[in-house]
Amino acid sequence: MSDFFSQNPDHVRDHIKNITETSGLPDTDESAELVAQAWLEKRDAFSTRTAELQMEEWDEFAREEERGAIVLTYSGSLLTLGPLVDGRRQADYLSIGLRGDVPDSASDDSAELSDDIRVDEDGNLWCAGGWAPDKNFNGVSVFAPDGTPLGRIVLPEVAANLSFGGYQHNRSRLYICASTSLYAVYVHTRGLGV
Repeated sequence: MSDFFSQNPDHVRDHIKNITETSGLPDTDESAELVAQAWLEKRDAFSTRTAELQMEEWDEFAREEERGAIVLTYSGSLLTLGPLVDGRRQADYLSIGLRGDVPDSASDDSAELSDDIRVDEDGNLWCAGGWAPDKNFNGVSVFAPDGTPLGRIVLPEVAANLSFGGYQHNRSRLYICASTSLYAVYVHTRGLGV
């Protein structure tokens, strides 16, 4: 691999390798380099624009957060979440444009977020939730940066909030605040600090 790929952090390089295999692009170093270059260009544009708008960077975004947000994924896609209006928000997705396994764009004018969302050191999303007819959705769902479901912590009740924490700030314990209980689960990753 050449210059662009090596400029990315390890966790982004790992993700680029994974999505190159499933993207419809040839599974070659050249494809990974192309995706890496596009990701760096989007990251730079994202950083420039958020600085121009004097936006704040956060590692978490609660369901009831009234402000909007712009999210840059590890695959270089952009997700724009509008401000909360009557419990809903505008959500727009724009792909990096090189992949055949995701749409180039998508939009929803009445989107709802899962409850609290946290990100671990590998870029995976940890989403609290419930209220679905299927009780197996009560608890926490975990998704890879590309949206692939990785697993679920099923609880006997709805999960409302979650946060990483732990002994000596190692942040490898997931605290889950549910309807009537507080759960603490050791996970094999660390949450990003706020």
